[in-house]
Amino acid sequence: MDWFDKIIHNNEYRWVYIDIDLGNFCTYACSYCPTQAHNGSVPWLEVGALKKFVNKLFTHTKDTKNLLVFNFLGGEPTLYNDIEELCYYIKEQSGKFGIQSHIELLTNGYRKLRWWEDNIHVYDEVKISFHPEFATATHARDVCDLVVSKGKQAMTQVLMLPALWDKCIETIETLKTSKYKWCIAVKVVLKDFGHEPYDYTKEQEEFMKKMPRPPKINNRPSYNNRFMLNNKQTEHYVAAQIINERKHSFKDWKCYAGIDIISISREGKFKIGGACPMSYERFTNKTIYDTDYVFPSTPVICNIDWCKCGPDIITRKEKFYAR
Repeated sequence: MDWFDKIIHNNEYRWVYIDIDLGNFCTYACSYCPTQAHNGSVPWLEVGALKKFVNKLFTHTKDTKNLLVFNFLGGEPTLYNDIEELCYYIKEQSGKFGIQSHIELLTNGYRKLRWWEDNIHVYDEVKISFHPEFATATHARDVCDLVVSKGKQAMTQVLMLPALWDKCIETIETLKTSKYKWCIAVKVVLKDFGHEPYDYTKEQEEFMKKMPRPPKINNRPSYNNRFMLNNKQTEHYVAAQIINERKHSFKDWKCYAGIDIISISREGKFKIGGACPMSYERFTNKTIYDTDYVFPSTPVICNIDWCKCGPDIITRKEKFYAR
């Protein structure tokens, strides 16, 4: 089958995805997670500097029809003491500039239900990464049920670790017993967080490929993309499918990382994309503590072999043909 040669936005406005790694303090120490991602060796980002960044971002996008999607991650972002203050500031700036914003939290979901009851008001969407070495399926289900009961969006992505495959399958079945509709997804685990998936059997790969698409959720901002071949719509893909089929190489393609998606590392450094190693002059390696950074305005030509980050994989891009 022919593969796509273009990924385009499939919505009425352009969305900008902002990944913010608040720090590397975490409650878990998963076997597949690099030590520096959870050992608490880096101080939390300063909330004052993050507020200045948010203000500059809204100023930069004020004349465009954008949806700004802020995705907070870690470590475990629910440990960040200033997250409520920061989320309130984002919503304040959103109203001031008349730009729609959407706040996502990428969490392991470990917090007790009482914590979620007290804090869910500052988020629009909660995405739980279910880590089978530590997490409990009934708790993840109950957290998502609480989130949805408060009128917010929820999802659980189950990291399908081959060594605990049966527990992962049992988790999916438990999550399906929810009394609400929310997204249940599977996630391919990559070795050392690189580009190479764990050694799955053919049966396991087929299971992940055939996992039903998430249900359409009303009132959720649409920032999904279409995969195109010769300007004709082809079937939709999720990042896990693309990785499974070893199609996550876009070398020499034109990519909108830096325009559609940027990220801030736990040290406060800017990058284009989520986990993209490409650079952009006057932006890459500048920090939230600097004042002279400039947001990217043109796409880049990819020079890396493999794209390993889900949001990076589905970022707008097209094959580049030199003239």
